[in-house]
Parts: sequence; C-alpha cells; structure tokens
Amino acid sequence: MLILTARGEAPNQYWEQTLRSDQPLTLGRHVECDLCVPWDRRISRQHVRIASAVQGISLRRIPESANAVFVHGTDVDECTLQAGDSFVIGTTTFQILDDSGAEPSPAERPVEQVMFDRRELTRVRFRDADKRIDVLTNLPDVIRGAQVDAELYLRLANLILAGVPSADAVAVVTLNDNNTAEVLHWERRHETAGSFRPSMRLVVESMENGRTILHVWHKHPEAGKDYTQSAQFDWAFCTPVLRPGGSLGLYVAGQLVCGPATTNGQGGTWLQGDVKFTEFVAEIISSVQRQTRLERQQAGLRQFFAPPILSMLGDDLNTDLLEPRECDVTVLFCDLRGFSQKAEESSDNLLGLLDRVSRALEVMTSQIRKFGGVTGDFLGDAALSFWGWPFSSEEAPLNACRAALGIRAAFVETREKKAHPLANFTMGIGIAHGRAVAGKIGTSEQVKFTVFGPVVNLASRL
Repeated sequence: MLILTARGEAPNQYWEQTLRSDQPLTLGRHVECDLCVPWDRRISRQHVRIASAVQGISLRRIPESANAVFVHGTDVDECTLQAGDSFVIGTTTFQILDDSGAEPSPAERPVEQVMFDRRELTRVRFRDADKRIDVLTNLPDVIRGAQVDAELYLRLANLILAGVPSADAVAVVTLNDNNTAEVLHWERRHETAGSFRPSMRLVVESMENGRTILHVWHKHPEAGKDYTQSAQFDWAFCTPVLRPGGSLGLYVAGQLVCGPATTNGQGGTWLQGDVKFTEFVAEIISSVQRQTRLERQQAGLRQFFAPPILSMLGDDLNTDLLEPRECDVTVLFCDLRGFSQKAEESSDNLLGLLDRVSRALEVMTSQIRKFGGVTGDFLGDAALSFWGWPFSSEEAPLNACRAALGIRAAFVETREKKAHPLANFTMGIGIAHGRAVAGKIGTSEQVKFTVFGPVVNLASRL
C-alpha cells in the first residue's frame, strides 16, 4: 500500500494519506478534493489527478491548473511515480512512501495525519469556551490532590473526557527506554464499551516529535479481531506532556459524525478546539508539576541554606553550582558540653532530652543561617556549618565569627532563665579556615551538603 505525504513551509502544514487503488483521486486546494492542500495558494482548486499504476501511481496535471508540477526539477504534465519519488507544486512537497513494511494492522494506517503547531492553535476559538474553562479551573486541584501517579492518571483521563465531548476514550501513555509505547491508564466514556488499544504508531510519533499529532483512519471491515480495539475509532490524537521525571502522553480517541471517508483532509480543522483544550491541559500539568517540584526543592534547600543564598541560586536552579568542588571555606563546629553524661542521667526520659537537644540545634542553625552559612550536618549534639560555598565570599571568616558570637549570646541568655529547657546547657565552638572540598553528595531521593578536608578536622578539635 502506498502513502502520499504533503509538507508545506510551516510546521503544521503536513498530512499523510493512504492512496487507495480502487479509484482515481483529485488533489487541489478546494475542500471537495479527495486530497486537499488548503495552505498553499499556488495550488489550484483542482490541480492534479492521481490514479493507480504498476508498482506506483500515475500523475496527470489538470489543464485548468495555473502552476507547474515539478518532478526532479523538471516541469511535467503527466508521469508515473514509484515509492520513494516526490513531486513539488508551489511551496509544497509531496512524497510517495511504501507502507508494506509498516505495522500489519489495517486499523493502524491513517488516511490522514496532521501535526499541530501550538502557535497556530492560539488563534482557534472555542465554541463552548465557558464549559471548557469550568473544567480547566479544576485542573490544578486535580493535579495537586492526587497522592500517587495512578490516582493522577485516573483524574486526568476523566477530566479530558469532561472537556472533550467528542472523545469516546482517553489514555495516559508513555515511552519506555526501548522506545516502545506503554499505556499507564485508560478510561472509556461508556464503561460497557470495553477496553481499547491506543495506536502505538501514533504514540511513538507524537512523543518523539514532541508535538500533538492527529491520525484519521479509514474503516477496515476486514480488520481481524486482534485490531478491533483500535478500529472502533475514526480518529485519535496524542499530546505530549513535558514534566520532571519523564514525558507523558495524553491519547484522545473518538468517532467523526460524518465519517472519516468524507473529511477531505480536514479532520485536523474539525478537531482543533479539542486539540487546543488538550494542549492547555498538558501545559497546565507541566507548569503545576514544575512548580510543585520547585516548592519541594526549595523546602529541601531551606534547611541547609540561608535566604540570601537561596535568592542567589534562583528559581531556575543550576545544579552544577551544588556539585562538589575544591574551594576556600570557613568551617564552624558547635557542640554541647557534657552531653554524654546528660544522656546517661536522662536515660529514663530520652524523648525529653531529644526535645531539648533539638532546641539547642535550632539556636545554632538560626544563627548560622542568619549570617549566610550552610548547615552541613548534625552529629548527635553537634552542628557542622561552613561558609565560602556555593558562592565564594571574602567575608566568610567574619560571618562565621559573627554566627559564633550569636550562638554564644543566645546560650548565655538561656542560662539567665532558670526554667528555660536549655538553662544548664553549655557549648563549645571551633572555627577554622582553609582549603576543602564542599558540595552535594547523596542520591536523587536524599542529599546532604557537606565539606571534606583537614580544615574540618581542625575545626572539630578546636
């Protein structure tokens, strides 16, 4: 079976249609043509006729057409073309492809393929904008309210069914490492309709291109039972969702009221509003999940970095800044004196002791963050912090000393309040400046910001 593709100058000026051998076809700009090319003004309303030929097609230019047909740069009025050949009219290139080595399923072969451009979709007006907006307003809550991915996929599928009235089925899909499509979740508008199988070809093409792609199929009554799940639908499109941790695809399928045989290459136009809505959903998912990831990231960094450092790191965090590297640092160690003895004395109330130690560590870290230090680690009753990373500073030693004086002043103040939980705590502080390796260590699930080198040992001994 042969396929004819048309490609214009703009990214969205593309379709792919199967050439049936049972009847001649007319190609032109008019919507009533069998093969319609609406974007090219240099193509006449009816420009060429295409018929089946031995191992190819015969191409004949209609005498009333205004512009030439070029094959290999030569102006022709009539010729025979085979798979792999191409011809040009105006600014559009047409290519003939052999689909005999493609997927064996007739239901997988589209008679029309459209790749959508998001910039073009912004000009599309909804016929039922109020209903669509009502659905979209619930989307952020749908995304944030899902506790696990399975719940998110279920909610998304039902939301798209609510926002795309012409859809009969929705699936959330992804691409595996071996570049094969996987269905993560699917929903049918009518539960009694049974399951369905998304077109793997469509999913792979959409995810690889990072664009919404629409396929419109011709009904194949001879399709075997293995393909009935995809043959139930006249059309389907897949919209990629870019998100942290990998891409998803929103696969939407349904039936055309008029039937695919009469779309005249205009299935993409009929479904533009539905595609635009699904693009909105994909964009909101991506934005909300990026924001959620950023909030979690900021919450995680907040326990290590002072606000000025977080501000310098910015929202669009460059993780290279946090990688381990050698630099000049000032290290501060602070621990509680006589803690081992206090632990033995409080063996019958360890939770109470833990609460008091936590308060002591809060005193230490509040002063460290106040003066721009990085809280590196907690070692029992001790806190390790350092200055000079991720940003170098000539005032790193001064700020470490300022933090030390702040910690000492806070503990002196608690000793004057006999009923205070930290009243009988004393502490020791050691500060050292020198060369060390500082940075992030750990896994994707858990990280620690710390510092290594002789200067750390010196500070701990001081």
